[in-house]
Amino acid sequence: VNVDSEAINHELEKHNLNDFMEVKFGFAPSYKFDELKDLKLTVKNKSNDNPVHIEIDWDKSIITDLGNNARPMVWVNSGDMEEAPKSQDLGKIRPGQKCDFKLSDEKIKNALFPVKELKKAIKNGGKFNLQLLFNIFEPNTGKRRSCYLPCRFTPIKVHWTQAIVLALQPK
Repeated sequence: VNVDSEAINHELEKHNLNDFMEVKFGFAPSYKFDELKDLKLTVKNKSNDNPVHIEIDWDKSIITDLGNNARPMVWVNSGDMEEAPKSQDLGKIRPGQKCDFKLSDEKIKNALFPVKELKKAIKNGGKFNLQLLFNIFEPNTGKRRSCYLPCRFTPIKVHWTQAIVLALQPK
């Protein structure tokens, strides 16, 4: 999966968030089509001297399928979650802190996308998106604001020779 990091950084700049916030996604170098069950999100709060409190509202964040249909975003905060909770705690990132989040849709144990749709998207350049709602509070100024951060992803197929090399690497 390719992450459009340039677009994410552009959105952070547009909302004046890039000075104190960093957003990254991580994926395994390769996996089978039915193994894409979640996304790894890392948010770093770079503020220290002028503290900024960052929250992610999971209940108002969404993931789209490969047909651009919106579904609820779920923060998978424990390994034994079987189903999506009715409501979710906010993801809080305090000044100087870096937090990792595991994200999925409401079908936590299943693949995010049917294999057939994923193969079609790879062939046709399909994409899927996240819309993350961030709440920002600056205690020194009393300012509060919210903004959606759109994140775009493109599923790709790794060449079979590269897949073999990746599969043989020790974990």
